[in-house]
Amino acid sequence: MLSLASLKARWASLFGSFVALLLGVIMLTMTGLLLTSAKPQMPQRFSAAAIVVQSPDPLAPADSFLPRRPWSPSQVERLVAELSAISGVVAAIPDTPVYAQPLVDGKPTAATEGNSWPAAALAGHPLTAGVAPTRDDEVVMPGRVPGERVTILTAAGPHDYTVTGTAHGIYFFKPFAGVRAIGLLTHGKVDLARVERAVNGEGKVLTGADRAALESPADARTRWIGLQVLTAMAALTGFVAIFLVASTFSFSVLQRTRELGLLRVIGATPGRLRRMMFGEATLIGLLAGALGVALGALAAPLLGSLLVHAGFEPPSFTVRFTFWPMACAFLAGLMVALTGVVLASRRAASVAPLAALRAADAQRRPMTRSRWVFGLLAIAFSALLGLATATADALSIPTLAGGTVMALIAGIALLSPALVPPLARILLSPFASGPLGLLVRQSAFTAARRTSATAAPVMLAVAFTVLVTGMVQTGAEAYATRREAQIPGTAALIPDGTPGLTNAAVSAGATSVLPTTVWHGDIPLTALGLSAQRAPDRMVVRGSLAQQRGWTVGSVVPLTVASGHMVRLTVGEIADAAPADILVSRDSARSFDPDALTSVVYLHAEEVISPTPGAKMVSAAEYAALADAQEDRLVWMFTLVLVGMAGGFTIIAVANTLLMAAVARRRELTALSRLGATARQLIQLVCLETTFVVALGALLGIATALPGLLAIRAGLSQQIGHPVTLIVSWPALAAVVSACLVSALPASLLPSASASRARHRGGRQSR
Repeated sequence: MLSLASLKARWASLFGSFVALLLGVIMLTMTGLLLTSAKPQMPQRFSAAAIVVQSPDPLAPADSFLPRRPWSPSQVERLVAELSAISGVVAAIPDTPVYAQPLVDGKPTAATEGNSWPAAALAGHPLTAGVAPTRDDEVVMPGRVPGERVTILTAAGPHDYTVTGTAHGIYFFKPFAGVRAIGLLTHGKVDLARVERAVNGEGKVLTGADRAALESPADARTRWIGLQVLTAMAALTGFVAIFLVASTFSFSVLQRTRELGLLRVIGATPGRLRRMMFGEATLIGLLAGALGVALGALAAPLLGSLLVHAGFEPPSFTVRFTFWPMACAFLAGLMVALTGVVLASRRAASVAPLAALRAADAQRRPMTRSRWVFGLLAIAFSALLGLATATADALSIPTLAGGTVMALIAGIALLSPALVPPLARILLSPFASGPLGLLVRQSAFTAARRTSATAAPVMLAVAFTVLVTGMVQTGAEAYATRREAQIPGTAALIPDGTPGLTNAAVSAGATSVLPTTVWHGDIPLTALGLSAQRAPDRMVVRGSLAQQRGWTVGSVVPLTVASGHMVRLTVGEIADAAPADILVSRDSARSFDPDALTSVVYLHAEEVISPTPGAKMVSAAEYAALADAQEDRLVWMFTLVLVGMAGGFTIIAVANTLLMAAVARRRELTALSRLGATARQLIQLVCLETTFVVALGALLGIATALPGLLAIRAGLSQQIGHPVTLIVSWPALAAVVSACLVSALPASLLPSASASRARHRGGRQSR
């Protein structure tokens, strides 16, 4: 009852905690629903196949996104024959997707995949006009008229085809190699046990929802990126919500010192005060949790569509509503509220009865022993994480850097009351000679904890903005510089609206790279076909792979290639710094994988190439910047999402905290007004105080983020082998500081207007 009565009486001071928690539950609900929805989706080209037989799983890490080993042509022939003979199976059709991109007015269209005509039945794509293709130069495709001539980009280059019919997809007459799936068209019931016996361990039998395992490696990688985004959003949401709820409750206790002291005077025990604080947090958690879950469920489809548009999820992604993510978000909101109030409840229980008699707000001990101990421990932990960041690999750097800054935020937030006086002297030195500057400085001195609490949300916003944007831009610049130094030429031919360069785009004398995948057993290995490699039956092997497999120079290794055939290559050299598992000649790579596309062609100044459709020429510097442009775009979108989340949370918290502080000081402002301060002077005082708080938070935020960025720079320098320039996104920093100031000033000015009105009322009454 005491908690409910206190909540009713002080709802305005706890509104910020409610809003922070509400936003946190909304984000947790959305991310939870999206995470449970981010599951593999069956490709539509198998929608009519009730049963699909898939080649064996690759023996590789889940995040390698390498394709499965294809069956050999003889295996495909045997499987098709035995599966077709099973009762209830109408047809067993190999799936053979290939690169196919039609040209319209010389420009590539969005479609990038074709198949052999029999595979149209697996997708349920009947002819809508015309007839099926019967020759290698014929095609069935949508949006064209039978008899029309079209140009289609294939891995070999642009080829002219005659349209013989129309259907929902691009289908050729010629069957292709590299079969990894066989779809079964069925009629009636099929004995799955017979299908398993026919497969005989050479693959997996998929039915129903299990057919989602047919998802392409590209879609799986996109989904994995989305998973990282959603996980980071959930982690950031939890940290920011706990930090803001804890700081708001702590600030609330600071404002309620006299009230809590009065409760102690009338008999309330420390345990009763602690239970009251937990009761308030529970009520806020229940209210914010219920409303947040409802709003999060409504907003989840919108966030899902944004992730698809940004490239964080494949186009087939849809949000599925399940109960347990929403229940977990509700419980998480309640736990965040209770966690955030732990320190505040300890502070409330330590208030002495004599605090009710204090007439001044000066804090005799802004720094308690626990603040010193836990603050220094957090900074020490941050230093350890920073050292780990400086020596970490590329995948671990973002996680360790984030942990470094989070620990440093917690440490500086705890120690900030001790930092307020010296920083106040520095920041307010231009105003030291005037009465307003003196008032603001002395207020910061006598209420250091209040000042640090109001600056905490600004510190959080600035720290995350500087860290995340700086990390992304520093990393992008470092990798671009390394790429430019490694480019063996002065210019490059790169894809233009296509996933890669066709064989026709590659000059015979230029330096080019043709990526593919080969398999040693079921282990996928990355392979590069290089124009500099000449021997067709030899390969260069990465040192770590040779050591792992026991290969030495002269070893003859059997490998399965993308066409499904078996080849034997001799290890000609072992290179520790090889850019792929194995290096072969370009001609060998082309024979291994007829559908492979070249990623780039390096050119020298004397070489002149007329780009074919789907290719363009750029300088070496331009290529270095564009090489990972798509991935950099995704990372930058990810950055904006995280910064927007942290900024949105903290801007609301800034406004709420300063409003709470200003409301609590209304009596002071009224006293100043009645002592003769004009309305203009009150506004100037409040503006100066607010600007000082925002500047203090920004300074602490920059100081918090810089160690993390320096550790990132050290780690990147170690990785790429040359100095890295530290980049701070000053526009992003200016934007977030400006947003904090814009939200803080109106919240702080409202009570000054009230104080000014009180002065006028007092003046009229005295007359």
